[in-house]
Amino acid sequence: MAATVVPVRAWTDPSQPQPRLFHHRGDGTFTLDGPTVDLKDRMAKWQYLM
Repeated sequence: MAATVVPVRAWTDPSQPQPRLFHHRGDGTFTLDGPTVDLKDRMAKWQYLM
């Protein structure tokens, strides 16, 4: 059975004229409103499993 994730709280900065979405994809990559940023080499804790 899959666990259900329920969002509790979100924070936004009202002073930002065009806020961007930052999403962690779970494999050391992040998405910033479309472009993907690969930070796997900086994810040292579980790097030996990759």
